[in-house]
Amino acid sequence: MFEQLLDTANKSANLVPDVNQGVTSQAISFIPTLPGTLSSANNLGAFAETSNISTTGSVDKDDIVDYHRFQLVNMGSVRIDVKNLQANADLRIIRDVNGNNRIDAGDELIKSEKTGTTNESITLDGLGVGTYFAEVKSVAGDDSTTYDLKLDYKKGVRDFESEPNNTFSEPDLVGGSVGIGNLNTTRHMRGQVSPTDQTDIYKFHVDTLTQFSATLKSETGNANLELIRDFNSNGILDNGDLLQASRKTGTVNDTVYSDRLIAGDYFLRVTNSSTVSSTYDLDLKGTPITKANFGVTIERIKAIDDLEGWGRGEADLYAMTTIAGEEKAFHDINLHDDDDITPNFNFTKDVDITSRYIPFTIKVFESDGGGLLSSSHEHVDINPLKGQKDLTLSYDTLTGRVIGNELSAYRVYQEGESITIYGSGDSDRGMVTFKVNYSSFV
Repeated sequence: MFEQLLDTANKSANLVPDVNQGVTSQAISFIPTLPGTLSSANNLGAFAETSNISTTGSVDKDDIVDYHRFQLVNMGSVRIDVKNLQANADLRIIRDVNGNNRIDAGDELIKSEKTGTTNESITLDGLGVGTYFAEVKSVAGDDSTTYDLKLDYKKGVRDFESEPNNTFSEPDLVGGSVGIGNLNTTRHMRGQVSPTDQTDIYKFHVDTLTQFSATLKSETGNANLELIRDFNSNGILDNGDLLQASRKTGTVNDTVYSDRLIAGDYFLRVTNSSTVSSTYDLDLKGTPITKANFGVTIERIKAIDDLEGWGRGEADLYAMTTIAGEEKAFHDINLHDDDDITPNFNFTKDVDITSRYIPFTIKVFESDGGGLLSSSHEHVDINPLKGQKDLTLSYDTLTGRVIGNELSAYRVYQEGESITIYGSGDSDRGMVTFKVNYSSFV
């Protein structure tokens, strides 16, 4: 329960202004009707400018948790302290991502769990606009304790990143002062790389499947951005660890994006590509995903061999696509009698968000009348491997790449790019151009 800090005359008033516009130092008192729930959290206020807010409370075996709600109208730095404990209690920062007034997987931002009556403290630099909750929770259960809670907010972001942050073993932690935390909101960093300090590395964590983006804005010089996962945790950038990279020239913004990061630790590496210092702003955003779909678009089909036979005109081409076990045929009679068609056939379906790899196949046929897949239809060879006609591929949702034995080992095939594959020449050779698209939804 929350203790009274203001006199009785103020208890019926709205003690917290809608937005704290100037420098504010204020004591807050509020008694929730349903202790220990997000919907009845103590309202600390909405902050647009520098503010200092304090309140008191108590937790015990009958009321083991208190929630304090605060809103950031502008991006800024937040420090929350819980002091003067008589028993062990922990501090946790929560963002109710879907607004359901429940703490779901991925809602926890960061926590401080000191032992005994040691003060708990969390500092979050560059915290994005939004509504957050500070949770104070009794650890022992049977032991009761009062506490003092103080929130300090400062609009804007710290001047520069914390050095040293040049290696994977000594990164700048995006999470905050007490650890790596969980990226489920927007964060803002500011830094500088130069000819003598060429690399800044940031480490962040996601607790659950997350849609992620980061944008690097170089004010001067030229800095580039990479998204990395150290899969074997050896502190070295091995083959396959680089997930995304953006290397624009000059002060053009660099952006890396992933529809689906799996739970785990990741790094952002900022590198200097200039003979002068590059001052930059780095914006990160992470949001847990709830669903996803995957699509294959067949852009072009071309007959290389004479599929109809001499003197019988050009081919009547059609295709079939299978995604995660579901098949769809594409047959347009308006495209018949043409050895080179651009049908833009698309098949998109919802897919399991927990699956990293999405299997898909592409088949091409030449129609000689009758229904689809008639035994008289030629099975067009679009696979560059001997003895195989169809493309049997997978999409890696983590790296955004199309993979398969049919594809060249000497290049990377990415989501959204047009991929052209030629048949090996076993018989009835053809060519297909296609692209894939994966979209996640929050």
